Amino acid sequence: PSGEEQAMISLPGQATQPIAMPIRSLEDCLSEELRRIDPDEIYAQLVHADCCTMQDNEL
Repeated sequence: PSGEEQAMISLPGQATQPIAMPIRSLEDCLSEELRRIDPDEIYAQLVHADCCTMQDNEL
């Protein structure tokens, strides 16, 4: 089909089979990655600590 490529899957003892591999846009790939991002707790703590330090120094 148009817009798809094929990959070949081979398993021991079975015939090699083609499977459709849709061509995905960069936007689709990035969207999927961003949906799976976990919170970075260490980074959040560092940013919070830095912001608090900056506010204390400005007083």
